[in-house]
Amino acid sequence: TGTVDFKRYATIDCTGDFDEESNVPLDGNGIAESSSFTTVPGFLSYAVHYDGDPNYEESYNHEGGELCEPLTITQLQSGVTTHVHDAAHSNITGSSVDVGTLVHDNAVVTQNGPVPTGDVTFALFNNISCAGSPTSSEGPVALVAGQAESTPFAPVVGGYGYQVSYSGDEHYSGSVGECEPFTIIRLDS
Repeated sequence: TGTVDFKRYATIDCTGDFDEESNVPLDGNGIAESSSFTTVPGFLSYAVHYDGDPNYEESYNHEGGELCEPLTITQLQSGVTTHVHDAAHSNITGSSVDVGTLVHDNAVVTQNGPVPTGDVTFALFNNISCAGSPTSSEGPVALVAGQAESTPFAPVVGGYGYQVSYSGDEHYSGSVGECEPFTIIRLDS
């Protein structure tokens, strides 16, 4: 029985300022848990104090050179899923469309945690393999709910490729999407 006090430090070695959660009761199995919170990349550590009860003396897991529980939090891996769209938002990636078609790129930053923030840059190449330097780029374009779109335009006849780069944010590392080829063809006469 009894309670524990949790000290959460923003360092890896239980030093410096801390947030304290006091008098957390032990359950019937002698277990207590601190409150959950959303982490950000960096370090944290915990030190715990057992307040004691009529049968057991108080004890520490850190003070006096005892245990400090360190944790390193790394950024989550991001991914970029992209598709070239026409004006009706149909996916034309890998397709041939008529000259005069308005096209734009759509990017979704994939997630396995909080909704990604930050921005993307859309690189446009005058080839279908995204080789060499881009002909133009647009960005940074801010993500909205983890998504962004490039400005529509009507390319001339030829092969093109879009490639999107994500900058990353406090939770996610940056990433680069695959090349998205599309071809603009002449109208039939």
